[in-house]
Amino acid sequence: MPSTRVVHERLCTILFATLLQWAGASSFTEKAKLLASDGASFDEFGASVDISGNFAIVGAYQDDDVPFTSGSAYIYRTEDGGNTWPFETKLVAPDAADGDYFGYAVAIDGNVAIVGAHVDDFVGGSGSVFDAGSAYVYRTEDGGVTWDFQVKLVAPDAFSRDELGISVDIGGNYAILGAHLDDDQGGDSGSAYIYRTGDGGATWSFQAKLTAPDGAYFDRFGRSVGISGNLAIVGAEGNDHEGFDSGSAYIYRTEDGGTTWPFQAKLVASDGASGDEFGFSVDISGNFA
Repeated sequence: MPSTRVVHERLCTILFATLLQWAGASSFTEKAKLLASDGASFDEFGASVDISGNFAIVGAYQDDDVPFTSGSAYIYRTEDGGNTWPFETKLVAPDAADGDYFGYAVAIDGNVAIVGAHVDDFVGGSGSVFDAGSAYVYRTEDGGVTWDFQVKLVAPDAFSRDELGISVDIGGNYAILGAHLDDDQGGDSGSAYIYRTGDGGATWSFQAKLTAPDGAYFDRFGRSVGISGNLAIVGAEGNDHEGFDSGSAYIYRTEDGGTTWPFQAKLVASDGASGDEFGFSVDISGNFA
């Protein structure tokens, strides 16, 4: 599950990621500092991170290795319980282009990783769809030494400036992608898309599109997403439930193997107020969100 999310308008360049390990009681100890082997100014390495088992993934969405700010992601692996994390591989999109921001959102679960590129200009049957966004799935079958590209996920109803992939998560056989500027319920109301794999991550089929039952203009539903088992959570930082941009989050559940994901509950802060942007980051694991 994603352990942190991207923060808007950083005032400095993030050049590293830090791994912490629980030391018992209420403390954590630093175990490792991760740096890009080819790090450069303004790469924004560490803007997104996730960890699962022996693997960690770090996004660098402004990396210029292919075209300008096309982006990348780095995978690290531990074999000593988390004390050291050697670099394993660097991921780039097979169709990388200027300004895709590949790596703005990342997630990893077992031997499958997913990387969002929310400014990707998807090219479909009707031509290029500007800033429609996408996400790329990678899988390892050799213990993490190599990570092969599997599939590119796009929205079945892709539209310009939806920014699919602004947030991503993966859990078991399911992946969820946020499209916070989708206009289905008004300008920038937002949505999220769920995909399912039945072959360990090699292929993925679209299952459902999630929208808020009370979606409205500028809610930005999908700015953050999480998925675990048969439950999904979607943040809507711009929802005005407790005042302008107070924010909220929505829970969905499937009971038919992922075909449908009915709405279950809307979460708001007990002390919510205007400008809080509750739901800017979300996650879910087991019985907790």
